[in-house]
Amino acid sequence: MIDERPRRAWPPLLVVVALATSVTATGQQPSAAKATCFTYDPATLRVVADGATGWRVLASGEPRWLLDTEADARAVLRVASGFRKSCKVPSLSGRGVQFLDDAVPGRSAAAGEDADCLPYTPKELAVEKDGSQFNVITKTNRLAAFKTASDAAAIMDVARRATRHCFVGRSNRRPDRPAYIFEYWR
Repeated sequence: MIDERPRRAWPPLLVVVALATSVTATGQQPSAAKATCFTYDPATLRVVADGATGWRVLASGEPRWLLDTEADARAVLRVASGFRKSCKVPSLSGRGVQFLDDAVPGRSAAAGEDADCLPYTPKELAVEKDGSQFNVITKTNRLAAFKTASDAAAIMDVARRATRHCFVGRSNRRPDRPAYIFEYWR
């Protein structure tokens, strides 16, 4: 479930939703073996127009991330150029929670000065069992929902090594809005 509440001055929190892509700037893998990953050479990243579909960021010649605007795609390219691996942990949304890994030394994981980020305190993170699902939560928000405790733990490991959850493309108005949102953690 996506938190669609209006933006406000947030207390420390993390809103990790299972949209398109999440990123951590830590360069470490989660402990759970559930993450599936692909590696790429940051030097091969490029932005290409895909007609009415939008804009794509290619990694090693393969389309990896879909965005609504060229500006969003270029912001994702700036973030992804600081890493060499993209990983995904299965979630209840069906899209999975994705993050970048294997940081390139000396490169920043920021989309720009106007990055859309929400701060949080890692010690507030917890996994809560709710019926047959496992939710990653803070004191104020449900962040993501998973079928297994090990999947939730994998994202907890990623989230604990960051203090901000950031988005690119959250303002898109596409019918399949979540497919055009890129998330990253720093």
